[in-house]
Amino acid sequence: MRTLEDVYRFEPVPPELTPEEARHVLGTQANVWTEVMEDHARVDYQTFPRLAAFAEVAWSTLPAPAERDFAGFERRMTAHYQRLDALGVAYRPPAGPLPWQRRPGVLGRPIDGPPPHR
Repeated sequence: MRTLEDVYRFEPVPPELTPEEARHVLGTQANVWTEVMEDHARVDYQTFPRLAAFAEVAWSTLPAPAERDFAGFERRMTAHYQRLDALGVAYRPPAGPLPWQRRPGVLGRPIDGPPPHR
């Protein structure tokens, strides 16, 4: 599984592209395949706060790559978690899943290999 930091460290413009090739990268996209999730709470849990990390990647990368600070992102997320709470979003807390978010006996589907930023 990809962690919040894995998502935050994603680079939509591969470094091996030439500047000419890189200019053709016009945006980013974060797909969520909800047909494999049981309910809206599971969608919330699996997308938030990862979607906030992905949005910051998109905003800070295009049109040109920028340095990103994960510790700074975590500090900014403090206020965003309050917004998610106010909206009733069942996100994954930074300290890990809440008791009712755990699924004993259900294995995850880890991605083989190192995260893309390593």
